[in-house]
Amino acid sequence: MWRRSPCPSTSLDGNKVLYQYDVAIAEASGQPIDKLPALKSRMILKAALAQARSPDIPALPVAYDGQKNLFTVNDTVLGGTRTLTARLERKGGGKKKKKEEEQSLDEYRVQVQMVGERRMTDIVDYVQGRDTSARPQDMINALDVVMKEEALKLYVEIGRAKFFSPENPATIFNGLFHAYRGFFQSLRPTQSGLTLNVDQAVAAVMRDQPLEEFVGALLHMDAPPRRLDERQARAVSKAVKGLKIEVTHRSSGRTYTVMGLSPQPADQIRFMNEEVGAEQTIAAYFQSKYKKQLRYPSLHCVRMGSKRKPTFFPIEVCKVVAGQRIPEQFIPNVAADIVDIAAVPPSNRFNKVYKQVQAIAASGKLAAQFGLKLEPKVLRVKGRFLPSPRVTVKGFNGRELTEQTSGGVWSLIKKIFYSPASLSHWSVVSFCGRHRLDDQTVGNYIDGLRDALGKTGVRAPPPEKVIFAEDKQDTVSNCLRKVLRYGPGEKQGDPSKVVTQLVVCLIEKEVPIYTEVKRAAETVHGVMTQCVTRDNVRKCNFMTNVNISLKVNEKLGGINSIVAKEHMSYIQKNRVMILGADVNHARVGSMRPSFAAVTGSLDADARRHTAVLQAQSPRLEIIQDLSNMVQKLLLKFHKTTGSLPHKLIFYRDGVSEGQFKEVLQYEVPAVKSACSRINSKYEPSLTFIVVQKRHNTRFNGVERAEQDGKSGNLKSGLVVDAGVCHPFEYDFFLLSHAGLKGTSKPSYYRVLRDESKMGPDELQQLTYFLCHNYARCTRSVSMVPAVYYSHLAAKRAQIFLTDDALASESGTEMSTDGNDETDIYAGINWDGTMIKMKSPVVDNMWFL
Repeated sequence: MWRRSPCPSTSLDGNKVLYQYDVAIAEASGQPIDKLPALKSRMILKAALAQARSPDIPALPVAYDGQKNLFTVNDTVLGGTRTLTARLERKGGGKKKKKEEEQSLDEYRVQVQMVGERRMTDIVDYVQGRDTSARPQDMINALDVVMKEEALKLYVEIGRAKFFSPENPATIFNGLFHAYRGFFQSLRPTQSGLTLNVDQAVAAVMRDQPLEEFVGALLHMDAPPRRLDERQARAVSKAVKGLKIEVTHRSSGRTYTVMGLSPQPADQIRFMNEEVGAEQTIAAYFQSKYKKQLRYPSLHCVRMGSKRKPTFFPIEVCKVVAGQRIPEQFIPNVAADIVDIAAVPPSNRFNKVYKQVQAIAASGKLAAQFGLKLEPKVLRVKGRFLPSPRVTVKGFNGRELTEQTSGGVWSLIKKIFYSPASLSHWSVVSFCGRHRLDDQTVGNYIDGLRDALGKTGVRAPPPEKVIFAEDKQDTVSNCLRKVLRYGPGEKQGDPSKVVTQLVVCLIEKEVPIYTEVKRAAETVHGVMTQCVTRDNVRKCNFMTNVNISLKVNEKLGGINSIVAKEHMSYIQKNRVMILGADVNHARVGSMRPSFAAVTGSLDADARRHTAVLQAQSPRLEIIQDLSNMVQKLLLKFHKTTGSLPHKLIFYRDGVSEGQFKEVLQYEVPAVKSACSRINSKYEPSLTFIVVQKRHNTRFNGVERAEQDGKSGNLKSGLVVDAGVCHPFEYDFFLLSHAGLKGTSKPSYYRVLRDESKMGPDELQQLTYFLCHNYARCTRSVSMVPAVYYSHLAAKRAQIFLTDDALASESGTEMSTDGNDETDIYAGINWDGTMIKMKSPVVDNMWFL
C-alpha cells in the first residue's frame, strides 16, 4: 500500500445546479476593455454586485474566474441578463474634497448574461461509470473556479491553479528575484471519486526594486552605465519587455507594461511640449515639469504603448511591480535555485501539503454552498513494484556480461560498452582562447578523455588536429572546416566526403557558442561534435569523461548497453518499432515556427534511434505532417532491418488532457495513413500512448522497506493503476527512475488506442524495461527514451532556422488584432524555414 500526496476526495450534493454567466466589462461609455487583469476584473465585479444589491438581500455566493465565467447557485438574483455599474476609487489620488470625489472614481459597465446550467449529477454519474459518453469538463471547470475563489482569500495566483504567499520569500539569482512558496490545486475525476489534487509549488517572481537597480544587476554592474552600447541595449530591451512597472515621479497609482526601449537616450528624444509651446527633450521636460534632473540622461528610456504612439519614461523614474513572473529568458538561469527550494524529502513535502489541505478544507464555506465538501483524509491506493531488468554490457575479453540492475542503476566499472564504436579520425577545437585554456591544460584533457574512452572500449588515437580559435574575425564554421579531413583527392568542403568522425569543441558555458557549433557542424559540414565546457576541461574528472564517452559512443554508432534479450522478447517476436514524438515551441508571442520531432527505433533491442524533424505553425501542438514523418521512419526501419515492423508502439509527449480528442482525430489516423502510403495492404497494429510529466501526482510509501534509504523516495519500478487513475480509461502511473533529490514524480501514461491488445501488465513491464535503454547514462530514466530523444531533437531544431526566418522573426512583434492565427500563417511554407541536416549526421543519434 502507498499513500499519495494528500489528495482529499470530495462528497458532492447531487441535487445542486450551478448557473453559468458570461461577464463583459466595459468603460462607462460602453467601450469594451480588452485584456483586463484578473485581479482588476474581480474588484470591478465585486463592486458591481455589492452596489446593485438591495440592503435586505444577502450577499450572493458567486465564483468568478477573473475573465469571462461567473458561477452561482441562485438564478433569481441576477436573472437572465443584467447590466450593472461599478465605481472604484482611483489609486494614488490622495484625499479629495467632496466636489472632487466624483472625479476620483473610475466607472465601469458590467454585463452578466446567463449562458447555461451545470448539474452536479453529471459528475456523479461520470465518476461512478453510469454515463461515460462525455467528460463533464464544464462542471469540473466550474468547481475548480469555486475552489480558486476560496484560495484567493488567502493567497495570490501566479500561473494556472497555483497559489502563493508573498510572505517570507526566498532571494534567488544573486538577489535579483524572489521565490514564493505555495501550492497547486486541481479537481480530477478518479476511481476514488472527484478528488482535489494538491501539491507544493515554487514560483520565481520579480521583487520590488527600482528599475535602474534591475538593469544594473542584469549587466553585472552596481548601477546602470551612463550609456548603453548596442549589445547592452539589446539585452536590456529583451529583459524588460513585458515587465509591469510603476512610475515614481508622480502619484498616479497606475501600472504600465513595458514594450521595449526607446531608440534614443532621454537627452536626444525630442517632442512638442504643448504646455511651453516648444520642442523639448525628455530630460529637459522632467527638469522643467517635475524639477528633476536626470542622473542618467544618456540612458535609453522604457517604451509603453505601440511604436506608432509610444510613451517614454526614463528608467530612473520606474519601479518594478513585485510578484509578477520573471522574464522568460531568465527561467533557465533560476531553475537550479527553484529546484533547491522545492526539493524537499517526501516526508516533509507530504506533511506540508497535508497541512495545506486541512487549511483548504477549513475555509470551504463557499465550496459547501456550491455542493462540494472536502474530506481531508490521506488517500491510500494500491500499487506494486515491477521486477527490475538485467542489463548486458561486455568484459574486456569481449564476452557479454549481464548485470542485475538495482534501483534502476548499473555500473560500467571494469566493463566496456556492449558495442564500442571505432574512432579513427577526430580533432579538437578550443573556442576558449589560450588565456583561459592553455596548451598544457588542453593536452591534459585530451589524455583524460582518451583514457575514459579506452576504458569503456572505444579506442581513440591522438587527435589529428588541435587548434585554438583565437581570430575573432573567424567564424565557427571556418574553425570547424580547418580541422576536417576529407578523403584522398576529394573536393574540400563536400560534406559527403568528410572522413573526420568527431570534433570535440571546448567552449565557455556562459557564451552562446554551443548553438553556432551545432548549427555549422550538422547543417554545413555533416560532422558529429561533442561540446565540453571549460570547467570540465580544467577539472578533467574521470567520471565526467566517462559520461561524455557514453554520448560519443552512441553518436558514432556504438551501443553502450542493452536490456537483456529475455526482457525484450515481445519486441523481438513481434518486430515492434518504438516511436516517440514531441513539439518544441518558441516563446509566447514569437513568430518562429514550432518544430515537431518523431523518433523511431531501428533494431530488435529498441536501442538505436533515428529522428525526423519538421517545422510547422507557431504554437501548434498537433503534428501537422505526422504521416510523412512516420513514413520516413518506417522506410528507415525497413532499410536497416530488411522488413517493415509488424507492430507500432507510439509514445506521444507534450499533449494535455484537453487535446486527447484532437490527437485521436488527427494524429492516430496520420500514423495509419503513413502505413497505407507504403503499401495499401500494410496494416501494422498500433498502440498509441500519451506520456505526461507535467502533472502534480506523487506517491509516498507506508512501509520503510518500499523507500530508498538515501532520499526517502519510493524505489524505482512502482506502478499504480488504481485509486487515482481515470474512472474507466486505460492509464497508469509509473515511477521508473530512482529519485536522487526531492520527491520523485512518476510519469503518467494514457493509452488512447490499443490495437495490439497488450495486457496492462505486459505494457507496463515493457515500458519500464525501455526506460533502462537511455543512451546518456547508466541508470533508468523517468520516461521512455524515445520520448526523451524526440524532446531533445525538437529543441535542437530551433537552431536550424534559416537566416531569412531569423531576420524576419527578430524584427516582428506578433499582433493578431483579433484575427484567427490560422489566417496569419496560411500559405507559409514552414518547411522552407528550416535548414536541412547533412549526411552522415542525420542518420545517427545527433540529438544526444
